[in-house]
Order: sequence, then C-alpha cells, then structure tokens
Amino acid sequence: MNTKLLKKVEELTLYLLQEHQKNKLQEEQLRKLKQNNQQLLFKFNQIDQKLKSKR
Repeated sequence: MNTKLLKKVEELTLYLLQEHQKNKLQEEQLRKLKQNNQQLLFKFNQIDQKLKSKR
C-alpha cells in the first residue's frame, strides 16, 4: 500500500511541476499580449487624433 501511495505522490508531483511550467509560459504569453495590446492602442489613438485634426 505504501508503495502505491508513494508512486501516486510522485506522479502528482511531476504533474504539478509540468502544470507550473505551463502556467509560467502562459503568464509570459499573456504579458506579451498585453504589451502588444497597449502598443496597438497607442498607435490607434495616434491615428485617430490625426484623422480628427484633419476634419
């Protein structure tokens, strides 16, 4: 019984480590997407201001 429990604990530990790594990657992707979004919003606002000033 102890051997089975130990094996299960090891499996779950490995699973948690993998999930943690995936989470870190997703957080980095999200950070980059947010940064991209901010840049695009800034550019959009610049273009919008130029168009409004030409009217």
